[in-house]
Amino acid sequence: MIALRSPEETLVLVPHIVGYRPARQLVLCGLDQRVVDASGRRACMGPVVVVDCAAESVGEDHARFIAEVVGHHRVTKAVIVLYCDDLAQVERTAAARLEHVHAMALQALAPAPDGFLASYAVDGTSFVRVDGSEATVRSLRELDSCQAAAELVYKGSSPLREPPSPEIEAKPEAERDAARGESARAERAERTPQAIAAQLAAVDALLACPDAGRPADRMAHARMCGRVSAALCNPDVRDRVLLYGIDPAVETPLVGVGEEELFSRLAAAAGRAPHIDRIRRVIALLEEVASYRVRGEHAALAAAGYLHWWSCTNSLAAKRVRQAARIDPGYPLAHLLLDVVSSGTMAPWYSALTAG
Repeated sequence: MIALRSPEETLVLVPHIVGYRPARQLVLCGLDQRVVDASGRRACMGPVVVVDCAAESVGEDHARFIAEVVGHHRVTKAVIVLYCDDLAQVERTAAARLEHVHAMALQALAPAPDGFLASYAVDGTSFVRVDGSEATVRSLRELDSCQAAAELVYKGSSPLREPPSPEIEAKPEAERDAARGESARAERAERTPQAIAAQLAAVDALLACPDAGRPADRMAHARMCGRVSAALCNPDVRDRVLLYGIDPAVETPLVGVGEEELFSRLAAAAGRAPHIDRIRRVIALLEEVASYRVRGEHAALAAAGYLHWWSCTNSLAAKRVRQAARIDPGYPLAHLLLDVVSSGTMAPWYSALTAG
């Protein structure tokens, strides 16, 4: 956990939590440490909300939305930051609107002895508080030597300059053709116990790839992804992949997970923190499979959406399940997840471990 010695040091932390350097965006960054994942190394903090928003367009809707998030998640410590092109934009009306956002969020803040809420406007070189405190413009360079900055550098954290693209880039046509042929062959296979075992073996092989995104033999890898893509259309296969993602105690081969064990483990996982690095690895593999655009793409996207939701990245979960629903409007998992994510429901393990 990074030690913060003053509210303004949160400005050092925000880009590392968001993952990139925001620009023309309004950010709410909750700083409550909720739970620690199964690895014991990753703390779940939040909520984190990023809204595309120019300084002149901050309004009542933003204030209500931020306050609703703060109240819903029982936030006790947070920072609100408006990233703009020039602090000169934050004058008079814009400053008053930002102070209103702060005031509404402050009313929703859960009481705590060490609780606080600070709000800032930031451009490329300077920052200023906009929460009724002294409005002195200061240089961001003042924060370069603070302890929080030093700790982040030591940990190797480096935010991107631009937000990462949430799009999944399609593979070259030749690789897609190879995957398409293998997917079609897998689709024609009968759904026997032996066929399901073969499908799970293909999944095991892909999970064992240490560098799936840069294989030595691209065509062989494409054919493997084609087999897995078709296999994910089978709920018996898909659900075992999801279980592997959310339950760190499950190991391959997945064929060893019986039907009764599958459902009991899925239910038990709702009360335990997952291993976030494992979930991210499985998400990356599912999105790799989806990049071939073959039979089963919708199932891979919906499964990736489920795991994004399980890791509390609801915005990415929503994107993936919408993509799945566009491909197959009747796919049940996509519609279930759309309802869940649209309602703001968090993963059950998170709700269970933060209730109180």
